[in-house]
Amino acid sequence: MSRVMKNSDKTEPTRGRSIDSDNVFISRAGWYVLKYPGSWELEEDNETVTLYNLDRGVGALVLSSYSTPGTSNAETLLLQFVESQSIIADKKRITLTEQAETRIASYDHTSPQGYMKAWAILEGPLLVLITYNCKSGAEEREMRVVEEIIKSLRVMREDHT
Repeated sequence: MSRVMKNSDKTEPTRGRSIDSDNVFISRAGWYVLKYPGSWELEEDNETVTLYNLDRGVGALVLSSYSTPGTSNAETLLLQFVESQSIIADKKRITLTEQAETRIASYDHTSPQGYMKAWAILEGPLLVLITYNCKSGAEEREMRVVEEIIKSLRVMREDHT
């Protein structure tokens, strides 16, 4: 069963709360928190969270979170995901960043079937895997907003091993 949250919804304080024109979302498991624009919709089911702009959007942002065994590498996890999508990744095009204990790997791919950008955000054993998909050539219309949503994401610091 999925749950759809809109900016106008009156929900419990930790989920979909309206702050100015942004909403704040805390994952069902409590593993991450992010902000998303009030004009975007959020759907949550047992496995994924999907964000999109229903009125003027061209794509969708999909998030899923996992607890990884032992020490993991964001780049390796991202490559495994990209290759599971039948994409032969050019490792030189992976972008790696670190913010304190958070490691972020990202990769984008354009094909006749569409545009995809993927992020692996890893902090300790917690992995948040994110994809943005849209038609090829339309990605620039929402990429600034998508990047701001990604930048707002914070992995919770509790030990989830």
